Amino acid sequence: MTEINYNIIISELNHRKVWVPRRISFRISTEEYIALLKGYHPHWDMRYGLIYDYQDDYFYSYRSGYVVGKYKVEKQRNGDYLYVEMYENPYKVDCMVIFECLSEACKQNNVSFDPESLQRYIYETQNMNVLRERELSRERESSPDLGPQSDSDNSFTAKARKLQSSWRVQNGLEMGVGPNKNSKLHYGNMIKDGDISGRNFYFPETFAYAQWRVVKKLKDETIDKYRLFNNLMSSMPLAFNLFHPLMMLHAQNPGVVDKMLQNAFPDLPIYKIKEIGLEYIPTPIEHYTNDKSAMDAFITFLDKEGGEYIIAVETKYTDSLGANMAKDNALKIKFVVESGLFTEEGIDQIKNNCTQIYRNFLLVEKFRIVNRLKDSYSIILAPEDHPTTEKEVAWLKHFLRQEYKEQKIKKHSLEAFIQSLKSNCPSTSMDWLEWFEDRYLKFERLDYIL
Repeated sequence: MTEINYNIIISELNHRKVWVPRRISFRISTEEYIALLKGYHPHWDMRYGLIYDYQDDYFYSYRSGYVVGKYKVEKQRNGDYLYVEMYENPYKVDCMVIFECLSEACKQNNVSFDPESLQRYIYETQNMNVLRERELSRERESSPDLGPQSDSDNSFTAKARKLQSSWRVQNGLEMGVGPNKNSKLHYGNMIKDGDISGRNFYFPETFAYAQWRVVKKLKDETIDKYRLFNNLMSSMPLAFNLFHPLMMLHAQNPGVVDKMLQNAFPDLPIYKIKEIGLEYIPTPIEHYTNDKSAMDAFITFLDKEGGEYIIAVETKYTDSLGANMAKDNALKIKFVVESGLFTEEGIDQIKNNCTQIYRNFLLVEKFRIVNRLKDSYSIILAPEDHPTTEKEVAWLKHFLRQEYKEQKIKKHSLEAFIQSLKSNCPSTSMDWLEWFEDRYLKFERLDYIL
């Protein structure tokens, strides 16, 4: 088993400034403080550990691959040590373990301590934080400054806009205009200067990658810089936050990503992942479907016999798959007829009404043929309660020949996809998935945020 480097995790958490301040009532003796500095070896039924960082003068508690708490201790005039700061990791709330850490450190280092005093400090700390949460709740009720919403939103979009607006407020981000940079209206889900701060992304590396994609944007690519950096509700940065970390993890540990995606797509013959990419338009476009439709993300993989496949992923958050019509249908119609995928009714449908869902699907199938792949799949990733995705996928399936209806295109819920990735995700990367879930999918938080 690979040993977990908690110092790297601590550095990343500090770099991302994720810590949430909490109150603490805790005073310890010099002997108890020295016991904490000496540390101890967590055993099977007491898996907490403690690290002291001499550079920043903080203690950090960890458990089973997670860093859960951060603490500052100051020496008092009488020689005792007082805890003056406590912070919790919002993605793995467990900072109260500091009290158990003291108990274990004293036991293993043969230092006596008073269990009754420890229980009193635990009670006082819990009480202080309950009172603080009530104060914050009253403040939110009196001024829930989520910023302007949109009267035209359907119920699901309104819920998502409020979730992103509350995330902006909780992270102290200045509100921006939208939906584009020339707009005059402010919305709660827009941030200002996201192209400078990078706050629409979890990893700094993802922000750097997004900047690079904008700078190196190809002629036919349709990456919207303003939306990517400033719209918290856009599905484009959502895709970057989901698939770029997978790209990084694949570069570091390809076998782990193989298992994660095998679990996410159990009905596909995934043996080895070849490549993961974002915002991909195969070029030259004339060799494909001759328009600027793009794959939000793609995954190429091999089966056990070495056959190569592609999964094209369309990510949706609040937007629908779209009614954008193709300007030039000639190549598409020719391909549709030759492909043998569609019924006669489906061919007629494309001739008269080649909307975005058709355009995306045809691009993937044409890519399969041009690149001589064994097979191809279109996956739509959207929240479970997304109001239109199921209908749009069913609509396209209706026009496919019977043998392709269940194989070629499917909708996967984002919630289920994240849970499937978690089951094989290394502990050092779990915070990313917890953050993603909290950021985009914890709609129940609105019940107490608003």
